[in-house]
Amino acid sequence: MPEPSEDVWKSTASKFPDLWHFPNCLAAIDGRHISIQCPINGGSLYFNYMGFHSTVLLALVDAEYKFLALNVGSYGKNSDGNVFSKSVIGKKLETGTLKCSTKYTLG
Repeated sequence: MPEPSEDVWKSTASKFPDLWHFPNCLAAIDGRHISIQCPINGGSLYFNYMGFHSTVLLALVDAEYKFLALNVGSYGKNSDGNVFSKSVIGKKLETGTLKCSTKYTLG
């Protein structure tokens, strides 16, 4: 997926207050564990806190549930926060190079 432009972020941010009564928000974020068969020599890397082997799908969506960004393939043992911090968008947010206005936050 291409990185959202500043116009996409602004459009998304304008919808959250109207649809969800949640101002100053760019996107909603959540992760899901996708069950997998443990890879050879995967050890405990893919074993999650729920007791099965998985890979993590992390998604950012706009106010209308449309995907803005995806990160797929992180180890099942990782938390959503850990996956996000290592993702391209997470790194750009951290370094201030994400194409969005700084008055908004990810919620």
